[in-house]
Amino acid sequence: MLYGMNYQTVLIMNSFILFWGMDSRFLLPKKTTLLLSLYLFAILFLSFFFSYNINILMLLVFLVVRFCVLLHRFQNWGIPLISFLWKTMLIASLWLFTFFLPGSFFNVSFGSSLKEVLLLFCLQLILLIFICLFTDCIVKKYNVITLLTNNKKRHKKEGITISLLYSVIFISHLFIFSTYSLSFFIFSILTLMISALLFIIFFYILTVSQQKMDEYQLLVLNFKKIKAKYEQISDFRHDYNGLLLSINGYLQAEDLEGAKNYVTSLVDYSASVLVPDYYTELDKVPIPPVQSVLASFGEQAIEQEIQFQIVIKNKITELEMELIDFIRCLSILLSNAFEAVSEQDEPIVYMNLEKTTDSILLIIKNADHSTVALNSLLVKGYTSKKTNAGRGLYIITKICDNYTGVDFSIERINQIFTATLSIKL
Repeated sequence: MLYGMNYQTVLIMNSFILFWGMDSRFLLPKKTTLLLSLYLFAILFLSFFFSYNINILMLLVFLVVRFCVLLHRFQNWGIPLISFLWKTMLIASLWLFTFFLPGSFFNVSFGSSLKEVLLLFCLQLILLIFICLFTDCIVKKYNVITLLTNNKKRHKKEGITISLLYSVIFISHLFIFSTYSLSFFIFSILTLMISALLFIIFFYILTVSQQKMDEYQLLVLNFKKIKAKYEQISDFRHDYNGLLLSINGYLQAEDLEGAKNYVTSLVDYSASVLVPDYYTELDKVPIPPVQSVLASFGEQAIEQEIQFQIVIKNKITELEMELIDFIRCLSILLSNAFEAVSEQDEPIVYMNLEKTTDSILLIIKNADHSTVALNSLLVKGYTSKKTNAGRGLYIITKICDNYTGVDFSIERINQIFTATLSIKL
């Protein structure tokens, strides 16, 4: 029992250090941090008087309460589960490399005396401080907390499923924790691998979910801009006759100079209110996300002084393709076209969207004076940029591979690059 008591004391101190090194800095308010810290101190004190199993149960209660507090505070399963998996990875790795492996393969034992237990604690303390500092840098550099807190999806089903499946492994690992047995080694490796796998999977789910949410918010914002622009045009048309009639006042007073200045100001005002020709084409695609993307690139074309010519020959109300996939393809193709013509003397990008009897065709053209082989453009990671980090056209080919009725092709004829996306109806 003495060995178990020593081990559990160090384990509880590990939890306390991680709690203050991470939770108190990023996740929990001061009052909650203080209350949970007092509970950990109580467990630490009682560990000298109760058996190992009882203290492990008290530690499990702490973990469950902490999980529930985070779940209630952030109203989603992402933060408590990610935090729990990350800490479990750290604890499993820490004890595997400082306790089991030295004792099993190098005959270095921690636990035969109080001095060795203190040495184990000091070694783990140094590693934990380094880990907390490393975690702090990662969290701040990549805005991890912001990413997680901005994710409004609760991920309840994923969270419950992962929690239940993983709890069995984690609890089993804790209850065989105090031995050098083969079971401890197997469960340590298993816990570490499962923790890492679930951490990566769930963090990926959260990241993709947030990315889609950001894209959706951007599309909504662009759609609101389009709606506001149309409302502005409607108001302007309503007042336009009155503005023209007001010229009569200058003419009746034979104030030609005043009439000239008024007409000039009216032309300038009209230019600020009226929208480019491509806005009228957007009416033919009553799909708000598509309208938003095209309007966004239209604004970009105006800023970069690129002629952006859109032709939509007939009305298209639906696509035989997932909308998010079509948006990704459209955005990549337009982004590539804008990039290709940005340094040309007369930058022009043509976009044609047409519905035929059996398919929907998206055709984007731009001048291209490069001599790069077309096959190279479809290779993963290839780009004409200096960083050689682009994946645009390769991503489109991968998206199209998921559909039986979607084809993508590129060609270069007379220094005109043409990308065609065909969606069968």
